[in-house]
Amino acid sequence: MAFFPSFQLERRQLLFLLTATLGVTAGLHTTTSHPAESAAATLPSTTKSDKSSRTSWNPDDYFMGDYIWSANTQEKQLCRLWRRLKIPPERKITLARMRIVADNSYTLMLDARTIGMGSDHHYLTEYDLTNVLDAGIHTFSIVAFNETHHAGVSVCLEIYFADTEPIIIKSNRLWLTVPTEERYWEGRSSPRATWEHATVIAPFGAPPWDKPPMRIQTVIVSPPSTPPFWQNQWFLGLIGGVACASVFISILLWLQLSARTKILNMLDRERSRIARDIHDGLGSELTQLILACEVAGSNKENSHLSRRQLEELGGQAREIAGSIDELVWSINSGRDTVQAFVSYSSRYVQRYFKKTSIVCRLDLPDDLPDSPCNLPIRRNLLLAIKEAVNNVVKSSNANEVVFRVRTRQRSLVIQIEDNGCGFIPDESPELGNGLRNLDARLRDIGGSSTVNSTSGLGTTVTLAVPMRLVLQPEPARQNISTG
Repeated sequence: MAFFPSFQLERRQLLFLLTATLGVTAGLHTTTSHPAESAAATLPSTTKSDKSSRTSWNPDDYFMGDYIWSANTQEKQLCRLWRRLKIPPERKITLARMRIVADNSYTLMLDARTIGMGSDHHYLTEYDLTNVLDAGIHTFSIVAFNETHHAGVSVCLEIYFADTEPIIIKSNRLWLTVPTEERYWEGRSSPRATWEHATVIAPFGAPPWDKPPMRIQTVIVSPPSTPPFWQNQWFLGLIGGVACASVFISILLWLQLSARTKILNMLDRERSRIARDIHDGLGSELTQLILACEVAGSNKENSHLSRRQLEELGGQAREIAGSIDELVWSINSGRDTVQAFVSYSSRYVQRYFKKTSIVCRLDLPDDLPDSPCNLPIRRNLLLAIKEAVNNVVKSSNANEVVFRVRTRQRSLVIQIEDNGCGFIPDESPELGNGLRNLDARLRDIGGSSTVNSTSGLGTTVTLAVPMRLVLQPEPARQNISTG
């Protein structure tokens, strides 16, 4: 093993170096592929109190490269140094280490990963890279900083293989300097044409760095730890993609909702216009026709037959006017509330029974919601109410009927109860068919109907629709009957 003179040594150090020279110590390599391996393995041991060694020392013992820097040296200056290394795939690395010292400070990176830092040129650091270097292309990047006066970086990289010559890379002009405005340069595998060669400032050990290092320390660089999956690029990319898709879908849904809201507003305005035109136009003309019939019927000069015909014509005109009034109510967006529906249906029932001998009593709650009511449900419920009251007049022989509205178990419940003769469905096929049609109409809008009848005790027809369907802005089902 090659021997390099050292500083003042204790007896044990002298004995160790002597046995290493004679090659009799069993634990040391007595033959090496390159003298640098021995030099690196036996770097001089220095201490702060070794005054004689700091006055007489041999820089070649440290096997370091020249001090290099950019072409111009300035105060408060950053210097970026870059070097590429290619390790053949068939070579097996047994030892890899890099020694570095800088004036004033440095950050050392391997393949864009920071592996070490230093801030005093009196201290030399050796990084053991055996565990992090493998076959392939690697890049070494150094970011050095000069506070004031002199500036320089000295480096030596040694890579030893099992059966081939080592690779020795020292700091010299083959290193490249990277402009400070360059971005993402640490991970580049090839240099740019604008990068310039480094400038050699002085050999290692030459002024102004003619003092030996005060201390040499070794740092073992470990392989990078595997980050958790949520820190991997693929996971971050997945999260970013999901976030972008969510934003896109949200914007799309918002645009659809805005367009739908505009369409609904236009529809409400159009419904109001149609209702107003029907009421102001056709309704007023029918009113004039009814008045003309009444005036003609009251004229004593008309015959009895003509008077009867005019009364029939006036009755038909009144029925047409009632139908128009119902149509206006059904399409008028200003009457789309539950309260408005109950108010209209109760008035209709009262007007209907007023023409008969049946007394109608109303039982209505005060806490009905003033919320929009679904148009198809309003229409179908009104038709069901008409069917029920029509059956009372035709078949019940009742003298009293109760029209009752309640909200029970989150449902709108309407009851038509009479004190008539009642019936048995199997014995009344005509009534049975009407009630089956009524039940089908309620099922079409998501509701239900029940009929309780006892012979001689009257009949109660119950219509129930869930409030969640009543208050929906759209039809609850696609097969809602429109009458």
